[in-house]
Amino acid sequence: MKYYTKVDFFYWLVVLSIAFLALFVSNFLFIMGLWYLSLVVVLAIGYILFALSFSHVQIVDDDIVIHVGFFEQKISINSLVEVRRAGNIRTSPAMSINRVGLKIKNKKGKDKVVYISPKNEKKFLEELKTKSANLPIVGF
Repeated sequence: MKYYTKVDFFYWLVVLSIAFLALFVSNFLFIMGLWYLSLVVVLAIGYILFALSFSHVQIVDDDIVIHVGFFEQKISINSLVEVRRAGNIRTSPAMSINRVGLKIKNKKGKDKVVYISPKNEKKFLEELKTKSANLPIVGF
């Protein structure tokens, strides 16, 4: 099942403000004859809005697959150390302040945390628990 990313109003506000400013600059670039730079700005804005609108997380077989725009990251459920509620605003695919932290043991043996923010958090955690019954889920 696809779990689309929850996007807080604050993130939409910041992104749309930057988009309008960039379109304003793009208009001046076009007027000055720099249409190719204007095109790059418009395409960048389009990609950011696309990534915000269609980012999602899926549980496929034994992997958690995070899709952000045209990029994807796979995390093996077997590599998860724990799942924890997180409320920080670090850079990650999570576009909400209420986040799910996936603590992973990477190939080098070090712990790493990836933050996601599925809209239907409860259903996501239930599906994750069916895949890995021994996985500690903390703070929910």
